Amino acid sequence: MITLTIPGIPPSLNRWPSNHFARARMKTYWEQEVWVAVYQAKVRNLKIKKATVRIVYYFSTNRRRDNDNMIPKGLMDGLVKAGVIADDNAQDIDLDWSFAMGTPERTEIKIQEV
Repeated sequence: MITLTIPGIPPSLNRWPSNHFARARMKTYWEQEVWVAVYQAKVRNLKIKKATVRIVYYFSTNRRRDNDNMIPKGLMDGLVKAGVIADDNAQDIDLDWSFAMGTPERTEIKIQEV
């Protein structure tokens, strides 16, 4: 199992910028954060074909959150670009995400090859 920890939490869909270029910059930022986490974990070019990916967003407050607003688009694309998984399609990747309390605020990604 591979565990990656990324400082911070990607913004919810409610906070995504309406401008296409700003959205692209934000997505690229989170892809790069994933790449840094992969590098720090010393994971090298696995290109896992089938995997279970669990993402936990750790928030410092216990506010009510809407699960479908926290889609991990930039995170999953970052895993593909960093060479951890071969593709992020639904047939090969069992993806789920949830929320937890914790400080510092962070995003944890656990990848298990199937």
